[in-house]
Amino acid sequence: MRHFWRSVETIAAQGATILFATHYLDEADANASRIIVVNRGRVIADGTPAHIKAFTATRTLRFTTPAPEPSELLRLPGVSDVLVDGETVTARTGDADATLPALYALGRQIKAMEVGGGGLEEALLALTSSDNRGIKEGVS
Repeated sequence: MRHFWRSVETIAAQGATILFATHYLDEADANASRIIVVNRGRVIADGTPAHIKAFTATRTLRFTTPAPEPSELLRLPGVSDVLVDGETVTARTGDADATLPALYALGRQIKAMEVGGGGLEEALLALTSSDNRGIKEGVS
């Protein structure tokens, strides 16, 4: 598969436009310079992967803390999902501005905090929800 993507990169570097459709969002995120989202036959979003991902309010918090308690973390404002692997925590939140101060208010030792944007999957789900009107390049 790596050989395929190297070939695609080589062809694109020569100035060719390459169009492909995929449901493998990690591949699209890693390799596409532009993503066009079509829903019910209509283009609802057109932009870079970062632009498309910026549409969702979901953020991912990654950090370490001794003896994390998933139930305690799930009660934080905005948190919808928590994954604990040893001392490493990954939490998804719809309101990072409320989650972060509440997390630090717990008095836990928090190290290696990373705040990342929502993923392409969350953005596509938000874009294709029935009540969404979609976005275009350059408009958030």
